[in-house]
Amino acid sequence: MAESNSKDSTTGAIDKYNVEAAEILANTVLHLPVTQSAPVYEQLLSVFPTAAKYWKQYVEAHMAVNNDDATRQIFSRCLLNCLQVPLWYSFPFPLLL
Repeated sequence: MAESNSKDSTTGAIDKYNVEAAEILANTVLHLPVTQSAPVYEQLLSVFPTAAKYWKQYVEAHMAVNNDDATRQIFSRCLLNCLQVPLWYSFPFPLLL
């Protein structure tokens, strides 16, 4: 299998639910500035709203540039969609106060 199944072979349409392609995209944006990675994370989370890994990466990108307001907002959204206790433990709770 030389190509990922990101496109439907009959119509050529991109499959937005392709987990393998999403993983590659999520790993790629790790190395981008938060201004460029934020729209990609929003796109990933609109398709995979319970993906703890993407929420964690998104929040950590904002934490890396000390954007506390965005960190709080994203983490608050995360709590509504992703009931993963290990994810909750990974964030500094003083930021939520």
